[in-house]
Amino acid sequence: MWADEAALDAATRRLDEWESSLADRAARARDLSARTQALTGTARSADGLVEVTVDPSG
Repeated sequence: MWADEAALDAATRRLDEWESSLADRAARARDLSARTQALTGTARSADGLVEVTVDPSG
């Protein structure tokens, strides 16, 4: 299937780079997910009678 060893080596390098890129993206996604789980937001009415806090679960 491969015309020569150089073509096979080039294809192997491209696959290795693709695999590395996917692993990097997965690591960044895991990091973003962990940081998102730590987020909260709080709002308070102008008169201070109502306060609402929302976390990642809603």
